[in-house]
Amino acid sequence: MTLLSVVAMAVLQPRFRYSEHFGEQHLKRKTADEVRYRIDLPADFDSGRPTEVLFFATPNGNTIEQSLGCQPREGLDWHYDIQHIAAQWRTYSRSIKDRNVVLATVQAVSTSWPAWRRDTDQPNGRIRELVGEVLRFVPGDNETLVLSAHSGGGSFLHGYIEAGPIPDPVRRIIFLDANYSFSADTHLEPLKAWIGRGGQFVSYAYDDRNIELDGKKVVGPTGGTWRATQRIVDAFNLGSPAESDQRLAWSAKGLELKAEKNPENKILHTRLVEENGLLAALGGRWEYRGRRAYSEFIQPSPLVPLEAQKSLGALPPREPDAIGGNEFMKLLAYLDRDDQQKQILKEILAGNVPAHMRQLHAFQTRWEGKLMTFWALPDYLAVGSDDDWMRIPMQPKTAQVIADSLGCILPTRRLVDAIYEQADVRLEPQPLTKERESVFAFFQSHQLIEKQRAGRAGSIAGIKKDYVVTNQLVGRSDREAIYGWHWLTGDQIQPITTVHVDWYVDYSHGARLIHQMVDIDGELHKLSVVMANKELWPFATDEGPLKVTRYAPSASSSSSLLSVQ
Repeated sequence: MTLLSVVAMAVLQPRFRYSEHFGEQHLKRKTADEVRYRIDLPADFDSGRPTEVLFFATPNGNTIEQSLGCQPREGLDWHYDIQHIAAQWRTYSRSIKDRNVVLATVQAVSTSWPAWRRDTDQPNGRIRELVGEVLRFVPGDNETLVLSAHSGGGSFLHGYIEAGPIPDPVRRIIFLDANYSFSADTHLEPLKAWIGRGGQFVSYAYDDRNIELDGKKVVGPTGGTWRATQRIVDAFNLGSPAESDQRLAWSAKGLELKAEKNPENKILHTRLVEENGLLAALGGRWEYRGRRAYSEFIQPSPLVPLEAQKSLGALPPREPDAIGGNEFMKLLAYLDRDDQQKQILKEILAGNVPAHMRQLHAFQTRWEGKLMTFWALPDYLAVGSDDDWMRIPMQPKTAQVIADSLGCILPTRRLVDAIYEQADVRLEPQPLTKERESVFAFFQSHQLIEKQRAGRAGSIAGIKKDYVVTNQLVGRSDREAIYGWHWLTGDQIQPITTVHVDWYVDYSHGARLIHQMVDIDGELHKLSVVMANKELWPFATDEGPLKVTRYAPSASSSSSLLSVQ
């Protein structure tokens, strides 16, 4: 058993929630001007002890979650493995015995503090207000503050400094390759006055004057943190540095500056943080630019539901003697409408589903520069084995019971379009005109699709109309909504319609399930909540917040459907 598993969780504080890892607590909020912040309390938080709050302003392009970090894995965005602010905070916090150390991470809505300051009225005063707002949610006695930032987050720190005299509770200010905008005219006097009262100013940088990306210089002739470091040295009259093979260093009362040499002109921007940068800047015993001293405190990735990465985890394995797709079609032909639905539900929930249909595929939508990733079946619900299977049209209320049982949801029009645009295989629709509601038409349609698919693997689209959720179902609980069946031009055969009663099904109808959890810029949300949320709905729908996000089995049939579960 590791140290982490035996740490007792502290009493849950008002408005906070227990975190999934390390026995911590957290609170997440968004301000009226769209600034996000997260407050993390250590596992041993004691409101009777003094409290130090470590602020971290996120760098350009990074979310809070990416800055906090997690274990890397295949397919995970690299931003989650370059800073590990949470793991460094945990390591530091556990070394401090006389006070709580609370982490407060702040993110501008644009993920750019320089852009936020340009677009905000009186931004410096607003930064001070924001810090005060965060502190009001921190329980206990907030005696001291540490302000830190990486990259563009330095703009947040500069704004704080420019807002007026630096308050005494601020004991340390840390620029991790973030001092770009230092100006002696603007920042020297408030910093000198604060340092004179016991403040500690820390700035780490590297020689970025000649670094290149894609063959082009990254830094202009007067920019970069190396030159900004020299401006700080000159402003404080620090004189000649202590020099080693690796870096230049200056130290004086209340000042610690490091500037890495970079003869190979590598981009070291994130490595200054990753390689114990925050730990070293906090004044601890950890080796700066050394091996990660915080590895045991990196949390597993909670950002993507594990069942969505792999399969429909709630679906049992297929029994070796389960009925095949062709025989199942023959069985359906002898059943009436209600018994057909009951049998479809029974087979699918028993796990009689081909293996290639259990692997969910990732799709994405964008809105206002942010990314939502959702996970959907690669095809429409089917019965049988990989060698003998059939796509099975079904009533939407049957599909809804299956979705509910497997932690899934039915799509919106916007999500259907996203799946079509990003599918691995797109096929031309093949309409049928005779006996459209018959099992024979179901069989014939499946055969035509498979002949056209010709063995191509991956997610597929353009072969069915989807059951969708929509506000057009408000007050029409006896109806179904269908949409899609796209031509190769991207135009759809079926605009969204609720013309059919909810028991109607024909060969062209399909049920494609989407996992109920989605990832929006590294943060998990329930898809049904996103659909209905007044701020998040554009990720999932094009018709405003949804009032209908699922189908409910009708009173006359719900008992017969649910009895098979």
